[in-house]
Amino acid sequence: MKKQIGLFTAILFAVSTLMVSCSPEVHTHTFAEEWSSDETAHWHAATCGCSDVELQKTEHTFGEWEVIKEATEETEGSREKSCSVCEYTVTEEIAKVEHTHTFGEWKVTKDPTEEAKGSKERFCDVCKYKETAEIAQLNHKHVAGESWKNDDKNHWKECTGCKEKLESAEHEYDWTTKEATCTEEGTKTGVCEVCKKEVTEKIDAKGHSYSESWKNDDKNHWKECTGCKEKLESAEHEYEWTVTKEATCTEEGSKTGVCEVCKKEVTEKIDAKGHSYSGSWTKNASGHWYECVCGAKKVFEEHTYGTWNVATEPTTNTAGRNERTCSYCGYVDAVVLQPVPEGFVFVQGGTVTGSAYTNYFEGVFIEGRTVTLSDFYMGKYEVTQEEYASVMAGQTVTVGGTKYTLESNPSYCTKDSEEYTLFNGDVQEKRPVEGVTWYDSVWYCNAVSEKEGLTPAYNIEVTEVKQASGKTGYYIYSANVTLNKNAKGYRLPTEAEWEYAARGGNPTAVDWNYVFSGADTAEGVSYDSYENSGLDSVGWYKYNSINGTTGDTSPSSGKQGYGTHQVGKKAPNRLGLYDMTGNVWEWCYDWRGTVNKGEESDPTGATSAGSYPYRVVRGSCWYSFSYTCAVDCRRDAHPDYRNNDLGFRVVRQAN
Repeated sequence: MKKQIGLFTAILFAVSTLMVSCSPEVHTHTFAEEWSSDETAHWHAATCGCSDVELQKTEHTFGEWEVIKEATEETEGSREKSCSVCEYTVTEEIAKVEHTHTFGEWKVTKDPTEEAKGSKERFCDVCKYKETAEIAQLNHKHVAGESWKNDDKNHWKECTGCKEKLESAEHEYDWTTKEATCTEEGTKTGVCEVCKKEVTEKIDAKGHSYSESWKNDDKNHWKECTGCKEKLESAEHEYEWTVTKEATCTEEGSKTGVCEVCKKEVTEKIDAKGHSYSGSWTKNASGHWYECVCGAKKVFEEHTYGTWNVATEPTTNTAGRNERTCSYCGYVDAVVLQPVPEGFVFVQGGTVTGSAYTNYFEGVFIEGRTVTLSDFYMGKYEVTQEEYASVMAGQTVTVGGTKYTLESNPSYCTKDSEEYTLFNGDVQEKRPVEGVTWYDSVWYCNAVSEKEGLTPAYNIEVTEVKQASGKTGYYIYSANVTLNKNAKGYRLPTEAEWEYAARGGNPTAVDWNYVFSGADTAEGVSYDSYENSGLDSVGWYKYNSINGTTGDTSPSSGKQGYGTHQVGKKAPNRLGLYDMTGNVWEWCYDWRGTVNKGEESDPTGATSAGSYPYRVVRGSCWYSFSYTCAVDCRRDAHPDYRNNDLGFRVVRQAN
């Protein structure tokens, strides 16, 4: 510490200058580097001859006393303290260590007489201190004075005659105290209760005693003297920050700071960030929008899709994929196309804008009407007697508490029939089932669905059954039926689906406008003609049922060609569908009603039977004229109707 102070003063001396007036002229004083000092102060003396000029004269700053020699009971000691600036040293004596004397016996050194006092002495056994005392004159009677005598240690009364100390005792002080502080001395004043001697003693200043813990306010921290409250090591807080709640676009956050020194903890707000929207579209199945990092949406819009496109064709073993793309954001909406069931073809849906018809019939795609159809699967063939029997065998219904077994093959054209003969080369079981009511057809659809673990498409409550002539089983004559549009099970095609598939499923293809499914009218033959050789390649009708080629002769009962033909014997249309024209009429789901203009998606016809309770049939049959085989020819039948020329085929949703 002394070396540091010396270095400081040397630097200070080197750079200090002082301009004063020195007679007879002004000049720059110069001063000695070393300190000059006396008992009270120190300074730098001038070396320029100006003896009355002193630089930095200040009182000494003494450190603590340092004991140089310890005091004992026999000898004094010594101590010294030095100025921390100039190193001036003060030395003082330390009194001998006081102790209680242990005296030996008194020895008379002078015998008293009646005229004079005698004397005596004794020695401390420890320090050899000698104490002397007078011996009163012989035959002397002490008379104590009224006032007390005293010294620093004792008080007594003095004999008025011989001056001998009487009633000698140590002082008994009653003390009054002025407390010392951290920086100032205190005092205590004692008054002897006997002789009233008064003494004053100093109480050393306590010095600062700082707390171990830190004090703080909003700005600073410090340690505080426990006595005078003086601040030590005061400094501003140094916070280490932790984000306790992240700010969002709309809500403030917070951060907590802990001072690294005093551990004071504060919490501050973090301003909300405000929205920051992306420059590109965010999108999902419901629409597209610009999105903030917080999830807030701006400019939400529903997708504007183009047409569906089959990205991957389904097969009998693998699923396919149908896609359409939003023209704004590019979002691709996709649906899975289930694997094509065995015996079915995939029909890709689409949108058909109707146009003016050029033939005798209108069909359902009329001018002013736009129809959008979803993808679906359609049976390649009309349901055969073999297929129908395998599903319906053992099927029962309960009506009015009575259980009835449904007929497993209600067909007229059976192997036992003499009227409806089997065409040469045909397989009986492959002939289409007929003689079914509309109710039988939807029951079959549900039965197949349940057999394959699919959700049935219809809710059916049978109200009446009848037994067909020559059959052991029953057919459904009346029932309450509702359609579950979301079911994945088998069902009858809607009229729009049937005509869409019969035309080939592509409104831009040439065969869309063919008269028949997969073939156009023969050259030079009127559309409304009874005979039309254009049908020969794709369908069975009245004038080719005998041998497959159009002629003037219609079939006769019990002769070849009088009845249905094995399915799939004629050529299919572009989708691979057989017998969409001819062979048997096919039930559709719809009630027969007026086709209205406007836009529709997956229409299912009238919502109720109304005043005309007939269901749609399409495609014509083996005993009809050629013009009824046209793809746009609409016919109908009461749902309880059954005949030798009326059957059905089934469809399923593809996604």
